[in-house]
Amino acid sequence: METDSLKVRRADGSEGLLPLGRDSASYDVGEKRKLRVAAGDRLLLQSNWGKKFINGELVEVKVLAGDAIVLRDGRMLPADYRTFTHGYAVTSHAAQGKTADEVLVVASARSLPAVSQEQFHVSISRGRDLCRVFTDDAERLRAHVTRSTRLSRRRRISNG
Repeated sequence: METDSLKVRRADGSEGLLPLGRDSASYDVGEKRKLRVAAGDRLLLQSNWGKKFINGELVEVKVLAGDAIVLRDGRMLPADYRTFTHGYAVTSHAAQGKTADEVLVVASARSLPAVSQEQFHVSISRGRDLCRVFTDDAERLRAHVTRSTRLSRRRRISNG
């Protein structure tokens, strides 16, 4: 098997190799599926489209116009831009630098390896009026987010 290519399966079931090289960053990998969209739905855009649409942007559907989707802000998602999903929640990474009226943070004990003090701070500081944290182990979460990953890395580097 070649290491500089990606094995792909087409809709008809046939397979082929997609060479990866200098331009590999321009490939999107995803699963094609039908998504029901209606006026009032919030969508999370998942790829850039020039400067018109930005990956991670939350938009609201105003109306469906044929194959196009008209957004509340007047922009139109063209028929050939279909890299979005319903957007009623975003990751803390996608929310960085943004503010919302209400923030809900979900941090179960199983997800703690993905949580750092810095990331948790970003998550809880996005809410203007309200922030609620949902967890199945408040003591473990508290202990986990009071340790800085930056400090841990610094200690390892200076000790080793």
